[in-house]
Amino acid sequence: MPLPRVGSAISTAAPTYCHMALASLIAANRLHFLVSTNVDGLHRKSGVPDHAISELHGNMFQEKCTECSVTYNRAEPVRAQLSKGSIEAPTKFLAVHGTGRVCSCGGQLADNIIHFGEAMPLEQTQRAVTHSERGDLALVLGTSMRVSPACDLPSPVYRRNNGRLVICNLQRTPYDRYCALRVWARSDQFMQLVMEELAIEVPQPDPSYWQSQLSPDTSSSSSPSSSSSSSSSSSSSSSSSSGSSATAPSDAASAVVPDHENPIGMVDPSRSCPHVEAAAGSCGLRSADHFGRVLGERCGACGTSDELWVCIECSAVCCGRSVHAHMVAHHAATAHRLVLSLADLSFWCYSCESYVTSRHLAPLFNAVHVAKFGDDAPPLHGLPL
Repeated sequence: MPLPRVGSAISTAAPTYCHMALASLIAANRLHFLVSTNVDGLHRKSGVPDHAISELHGNMFQEKCTECSVTYNRAEPVRAQLSKGSIEAPTKFLAVHGTGRVCSCGGQLADNIIHFGEAMPLEQTQRAVTHSERGDLALVLGTSMRVSPACDLPSPVYRRNNGRLVICNLQRTPYDRYCALRVWARSDQFMQLVMEELAIEVPQPDPSYWQSQLSPDTSSSSSPSSSSSSSSSSSSSSSSSSGSSATAPSDAASAVVPDHENPIGMVDPSRSCPHVEAAAGSCGLRSADHFGRVLGERCGACGTSDELWVCIECSAVCCGRSVHAHMVAHHAATAHRLVLSLADLSFWCYSCESYVTSRHLAPLFNAVHVAKFGDDAPPLHGLPL
C-alpha cells in the first residue's frame, strides 16, 4: 500500500502516540490486556509485555520453533524462505512459513503470520477470549470491526458483564449500536485526550526497548542462503525463550528514526494537495452504484483481490505495494495521481506521496461508503456533522 509521508520502512517504523499510550496504561495497571490484529510488532516495540497481549494475526518480528514452541524475537522482519526453493520443505506448513533457520533443539523455525484461510493461533485466541470474558470495558481503536473472530471479542463485555463498549474509528461499524460511547476521531488524537484526562504521562518511543527483548542467537541456519533474519543478540532473553545473555550489536534495521516534525509518527492527511480538485472533478465514479461495481472487481493486472486501490481519474482497479504494486505501475504509465483504497477508503496522491483530504473528496467518500457499508459516511473530508 502507499506509504505515509511521515512513515519509513516497516523494519524502522516507530510506535505512534496511541501505541505508547496503551503501553503506559498497561504499566499503570489501568489496561489489563490488549488484543491486536496487526502484524507490524509495534505494540510489542512500544513496551507492551508479551503476557499482556494477544497478536491474533502474528508478529513479523518473531519466529517460532515447530518442535519446542520457543519464540525468537528478531531485529528485522522474519521472512519465509523455504517456499523460495532454497531448501526443500518437509511439510506444507514449512513450505509457506519456514524461515530456513533451526532452533537450538533441532526443530525448524517458522514465521507466525496468519495467512488468509489459515486457522487462528489457539493459545493467542484463548487468551484473548479469556480476558474478554473478564472485562468490564472494551476499548476498540482504529478497526472496521468486520473481521471475525476479532470483531466478536468485545461482545462478552457488554452482553454478559454489564460492561461498556467504546469504539473510536473513522468509519461506521456493525457494532456502533452497542456502544456506550462512539467517537469519530483518529486513534492518536483520541488517546491524547484520554491520557490528559487520566494525567498519565506518555513517553516517546524508546528504540532500545525492543533491542533488549531480542532473543539470544541460539538458532542456526539450515543453509547459508536461507538465513532471513539478523543474528543480533540481546542483554536479556525474551519471556518465551531461554539462553545466556549477550551484547546486542548495532543494527541499523532496528533503529527507529522518527520524523522530526512528527516524532510520534502520526499520519495526518495533507489538506493542501494541489491535484485533488482536478482529479475529483474528472472522476467517473459518482454514485454508490458506480462504486458498488468497483468493489466487486479484482486487480486488472494480476487478478488478486488483496489490497485493492481504484484510480480516481480512470476507475482502474489495481493492487497496492504490499501485493504486486500494480497501482504504482499504473501511476507510472498514466501519470494519474489520485487513488482510493477499497479497504479503508483512504485517499492517496502519488505526486504528493501523501494521504490527502479535501472537501472535493467528500461526495466520492460518501458514495463509496454507502456502497461498502450501506450507510452515509461519518464527518470526514468536509462532510457535515
